[in-house]
Amino acid sequence: DRTLRRSHVNEQPARTWLNALARAWQTKDAAAMAALFTEDASEQVDPFKTPIHGRENLRKGFAWWMKDQQEIHISIGNVDVIGNRFYAEVDAAWVIASTGERIQERGLLVCDMEGDRVGAIREFWKTRKG
Repeated sequence: DRTLRRSHVNEQPARTWLNALARAWQTKDAAAMAALFTEDASEQVDPFKTPIHGRENLRKGFAWWMKDQQEIHISIGNVDVIGNRFYAEVDAAWVIASTGERIQERGLLVCDMEGDRVGAIREFWKTRKG
């Protein structure tokens, strides 16, 4: 039987970071989104592919990914913090501007905090179209 301990980081810094991420996403501000990460941050969306490294590469990826989105809605669910890592449930929905197709995603973000920024993020998403 192992017990998980909560460390110095509590839920509030994680929620503050997540709310800033949601604002940047909803306004399609890739620079603001990238600024939430450390200079040498990594992002892994697919466990079978190489992670993206570096804030500038993240910014470019965010800009490309958000460019065809509109009517973006995000809600943050449960957030658990263990040490400097937090786990967050995220529900997101948007419309692909070029096709009008509706996308709904339910995700889990696993983020390692370094101060008020994230140094590593791993994302797991279930996507529904239509």
